Order: sequence, then C-alpha cells, then structure tokens
Amino acid sequence: MKLFFASLLVAISGFIALSYEILWFRVFAFTTGGAAIAFSALLGAYLLGIALGSLISGRFCNEDGAFSPKQLQVVALFILLGNLAGFLSIPWIASLIVDGAVINILTVHASPFVPVVFVAALLGAQFPLISHYGIEPDDLAGARLSYLYLSNIIGAVFGSLLTGFVLLDHYSMAQTAVILTCLGVVLAVALYVSARPTRSQQAAAVVVGLGTIIGVGTSSESLYHHIYEKLQWSTAYNDHESFKHIIENKSGVITVNEDDQIYGGGLYDGKFSTDLIDDMNMIGRAYSLSLFHPAPRQMLMIGLSSGSWAAVLANHPQLEKLTIIEINPGYLGLIEQYPEQTQILSDPRVEIIIDDGRRFLNRTDETYDAIIINTTYNWRSQISNLLSVEFNELIQAHLKPGGLYQFNTTGSAESIQAAFEVFPAVAGVLNHVIVSDTPFDVNKARWESMLRSYEIYGEPVFDLSLTEHQEHLDWLLAQAELLYTEPPPGWAYAVGWEYFLPQSYMSLAAGDAVPITDDNMGTEWPDPEIEWFTAD
Repeated sequence: MKLFFASLLVAISGFIALSYEILWFRVFAFTTGGAAIAFSALLGAYLLGIALGSLISGRFCNEDGAFSPKQLQVVALFILLGNLAGFLSIPWIASLIVDGAVINILTVHASPFVPVVFVAALLGAQFPLISHYGIEPDDLAGARLSYLYLSNIIGAVFGSLLTGFVLLDHYSMAQTAVILTCLGVVLAVALYVSARPTRSQQAAAVVVGLGTIIGVGTSSESLYHHIYEKLQWSTAYNDHESFKHIIENKSGVITVNEDDQIYGGGLYDGKFSTDLIDDMNMIGRAYSLSLFHPAPRQMLMIGLSSGSWAAVLANHPQLEKLTIIEINPGYLGLIEQYPEQTQILSDPRVEIIIDDGRRFLNRTDETYDAIIINTTYNWRSQISNLLSVEFNELIQAHLKPGGLYQFNTTGSAESIQAAFEVFPAVAGVLNHVIVSDTPFDVNKARWESMLRSYEIYGEPVFDLSLTEHQEHLDWLLAQAELLYTEPPPGWAYAVGWEYFLPQSYMSLAAGDAVPITDDNMGTEWPDPEIEWFTAD
C-alpha cells in the first residue's frame, strides 16, 4: 500500500511540476516574442532547480533508510511551499522584467530565471523524499524505484497534455495557476493528515489549507493584474495602459492595444486597417498582386491575424475563392469584435481553415494563382518551417502556371536566398518577396485599372474626387517604375526603403547569404556578432 500511495504522490507531483513548466514557457516565449533561446534557457534553469532540490532533499533522509511519519510532514511542507512559490513565481518574473531584466533574441538576463530555479528546487525535492518514504531498503529497491519513475513520468506527460491543451485552452494563465496551486495545497494537506498527527494538528492543517486556497483565489486578480502588459512592455510598462483585448488559448496569446494594433505571442502582428491612403500597416503589399499577375482568381493565404489582408484579398475584383489557413482560432473571435473586418467571416468567397499552413499544403492537391503569407519575424522559433528552401519547394508544387508566391522576409537575406534557390523570377515589394516559376507579367495599366475599381465590401479604396487620393494613386503608379530600374553603384538593401524592387536589386539583397533550410534553421539561432534588425 505504501508503494501505491508513493506512486500516486509522485504522479501528481510530476503533473504539477510539468504544468508549471508549461506556464513558465508561456511567460518566457511571450516576453521574448518566441525566440528560440527562451525554451533552452528555461529548460536549463528548470533542470538546475530539480538538481538542487534533489541535493537538498538528502538532508532530510536518514542514512539507515528508516522513514518516520514526521518526514512525511516534511514532504507535505515541500509540496505546500513549492506550489505557493509556483503561484507567486509568474508575478515575480514579471516584476523582474519590468525592472529591466530583459530577455532578447540573443542574450538572456539571469534574474528572471531565479524564480524558476527556486520553485523547481522545491518541486524537485519531492521525488527523492517520496521515494525515501515509499521504497523499502531491500533487494527490490531498484524495481520499486522504477515504478515510481514510471508514475512520475506518466504524471508529467499528463501535466503537459492537460495543462497545455486543455486548461490553457479554457482558462487564463492566472486561473490555471490557481487551479494548480489549489491542487498542490489539497495534496499537501492530505499528505500531512496521512502522517497521523494529533487531531488538533489535523484540524489545523485543514484550516491552513482552506485559508491558503481562499487566499490564492482572492489574491490572483491583484497579483496577476496587467501580467501580459508587464511581460510585453517590460521597462516601458505603464500601469495605466491596459490591453483592449487579451485572448488566451492553447495556441498562444493574442493582445490588442488601445490603438488596435495586434500582437501575437508578444510581437507586432498587424493592425485593423485596409486603408491604402493612410497606410499604417503597409497594406499596399496586399493590393499589389495585379501589378504582377493578370488574373489571380484562386488564392491561398496562410495567417489571418486582424483579417485586414484577408479583406483586401477577398475583395480583389477578379477573385473567385480565397482559402485562409490560420493555426490560432482566437483570431476569429477577435475579428468578430471589429465590424469592419467581420464580413470576411461570412463571405461566400472565403473559406477559413484552422490548421498549420505547412501541414495543410502537405495534405492538399489544390493549386493556386497566388499564395500569400505575411510571415512573422525571421528569428522566431519554428519560423524556418515557413522560410526554408523545402517550404518554397512545397509552395512551388501548389502554384498554377504563372502563379505567384508572396511572403515577408522581415529583412532576412537568408530567406531571400532561399527563394532564389527555388524560383527563377524574384521581385520585392517593401519587405516582401514575390516569386514565380515564370517571368512576371508586370503591367502598370492593369494595376491602375484594378486600383481604380477596388472596393472593400462596397467602400471604394480610392475616392478620386479627392486630391489626396488622386495624388496617392499617382505616387503608387510611379513606384512601379522602380521595377524597370537597375541598382545604382554601392546600393545596399534596407527593408522598406524602396516600394518595388526588381530581381537585380533582390540579388544584391540576398548577397552571399546561406539559404534557410529545414536542417540549418536559418536565423532562429543568430550569430551574436551580427547586427540584426527586424521589420513589420
């Protein structure tokens, strides 16, 4: 019975420990914008804490292997303190980040990981202490230890699955922390009572447990107040600046500020605007298709975000069908709160599929006149899946003859070089690259005709009775002339300086960069000696 009880304890302990690691990863992934270094640094801190906890636990174990009921109370104390510390660790980390302990894509400030090491040490001490209780010092000690390891692993797996895919999909990070802490408190009280203290001690333990649960529940709102504002803005955090919307689910965290700018996982992800005159989010890139393609009727877009790009593409005068792949369903709920974008959700020409873009392309045989991805920053974790040579080849297989592929390089020469590895025709639109298997059918007159007739759900893009609108149209058409120019001596690529760039310019922009592949992971692990910059 003792071994069974010990197995149950380590399973629950493993569940809680891995659940906290899931929460911490959300914190560090959010505050770094999804930098690859976030997980490796977190894992190092977590394992260091587990090791320290195991080392500390030895001080509470008798050398002769005997186990007293009071030692079971010590285990209960470790569980209680570990869970309370886990609950407080996220606000603690946020306060350190606000105070200047910033983590960026290249370096890690150690102090935000101190809470992780501290809590992991308290959690890590539990397994050896429970093993000391549950395993008799005889010839079967090794076998019994393996049973405890198995139970701990099973609990840890369920912690990752249930917390990552269920709890965080239905509850906020603060609510999930409360649930885990309350579970830990109940476990600690049950363990303390099972050690058979006096009746008054049992009653006191129950009262302390109930009080702790009530305290955790009532304090969570204040402790976790503005938690995402603190993590995202760090030293620029202002207590009076609240996010307009926060959407949390298993796919990540979406925040929207008071200016209706969207942030996905802590980084800029667009703005609710289809305005081509006051172009706040470089939406002109979405309007440029007809300059390069005579009739983009079937389109695929990977990534929805605000729905602004979707609205522009869905209203292209020649469109027949737009398929949109979005991995995070939270954007659909967000769009419903913005009337100017909501119509794309009911547009019969638009099909929205919740899926991973690369997985979708691997499963479908459909081909398209245009595939558009306003790709996120080139240094984020997993972004090689959308920038690599192999992904370009996958895109190539889904383009109709003369089809276009347009994606965001965010200033990465490596991603431009990856496109050159696959496609013979390459051009640039601001920080985007447009590629094709055939020479571009550049036609300024056709583009002008499209722009003049463009409407976004009945609202004309240009009101040419207004001088400002006519001047902006003339300016855009003049920018197209850049596609017929050659780079001047000494020209260097700076994202966003030129509106359109012909292949000769893009070749210089790629330079001798090593193309991103699925194997080398491109710029996810950048060289600290290189001066990196990003663009929207």
